[in-house]
Amino acid sequence: VAVKITASEMVDCQTLIPREVQAMQLLNHPGCIEHYKVYYDNFRTFHTMELLQGGTVMDRILETRGISEEDAGSIVEHILDALHHLHSQNMV
Repeated sequence: VAVKITASEMVDCQTLIPREVQAMQLLNHPGCIEHYKVYYDNFRTFHTMELLQGGTVMDRILETRGISEEDAGSIVEHILDALHHLHSQNMV
């Protein structure tokens, strides 16, 4: 589990947080992080979500000093599939 912590004074908690939670719950797709639950205290908002390990695509490219065209195509395909899902949910 990963936890995103947002200071309450940094955002409009009455508007932005519920909208973000609703948006994350609509993103039921293998290319999108799964959102579990939101907790609040007087000063912060805690979003619990799926933990992704392994680093970023850029980390991988730098570690291996590049990637093959086949791997690049696969990555782009996954990204476009997730983006298509976001569009279908009127998210982007």
